[in-house]
Amino acid sequence: MQKHYVEFSYVGKRNEVCEHRSGTRVNMPEGAIAYRLFDRTELIYNGENLMGKKRNVSPLTYIGEEYTLGQIRESFPECRALISNMEIGEKTRAVRTKDGVWRMLESDDKVVQG
Repeated sequence: MQKHYVEFSYVGKRNEVCEHRSGTRVNMPEGAIAYRLFDRTELIYNGENLMGKKRNVSPLTYIGEEYTLGQIRESFPECRALISNMEIGEKTRAVRTKDGVWRMLESDDKVVQG
């Protein structure tokens, strides 16, 4: 049986995975900064629940405000470590979450205003 899941990301805490009804809105738990959706095939064999690999994995979606490296240099020059890490890692975008946490974005990551 194929099941749908949402994986929530937190700062300083292990990710949390919950079953999710496909096509419904994702309600963010307190403290979560991002989420991704995925499917997984599950079956019960000899009383044991067997889970397949993650499939149809969505991009990681952050809740916050997206900035380019140029915008960060101009508006947040005090964030020297972030700017340096973005330059070294060749990252062009970052997100600042509602809690003020900065995360560098991968090319397929998305940001939703929150």
